[in-house]
Amino acid sequence: MSISDRATFKAITHAMINSTLTDETEAPLGNVLDLALYMETVKSQMPGI
Repeated sequence: MSISDRATFKAITHAMINSTLTDETEAPLGNVLDLALYMETVKSQMPGI
């Protein structure tokens, strides 16, 4: 992995960890990384997706 790739990965991961999602009432829903991990879990449990 190149230095550029590593820097990009670190920057994106940092942003995902530090970006809080909210609903329409501004209640926190967790961070973007939590959502991505949840979606990956659901995807792995649903054949054909």
